[in-house]
Order: sequence, then structure tokens, then C-alpha cells
Amino acid sequence: VFDFRENSLQAVFAKIENEHIIYVLEHYNEVPYRIRNPKQYLRTALYNSVFEINNAAANLYSATEGGRP
Repeated sequence: VFDFRENSLQAVFAKIENEHIIYVLEHYNEVPYRIRNPKQYLRTALYNSVFEINNAAANLYSATEGGRP
């Protein structure tokens, strides 16, 4: 049985590198609200960090090359 969602999640988590973990941990203490489920928060934050860091890098490149961010 092929589960696209499970395979896509595994693919995203396979892309996590040291910079993603550092990014999440640096921002963890800056959250302005109480985190009720830290394990789930960290899991979600790590997942999202893959896209956030990649988008930030693309925006920076676009801005420095004179393109639209």
C-alpha cells in the first residue's frame, strides 16, 4: 500500500540538517505563548523549518539579484 502523505513526510524529514535544528531551537524560547505539547511543537517546527529556510534563502537571492522577493 502506497501512502503518499507518509512518504512525503519522510522525504521532508530526510532533508533536515543541522541548520534546521539550530533554527528551531533558537526560536523555541522566543515563542510568546505557552507551548502545551513541546514534542508536537518541535516536530511541526522542524517540518516547517525545511520550507522556511529554503524560502528565506530564495528570497534573499531574489532580492540581491534585483528580482522580486
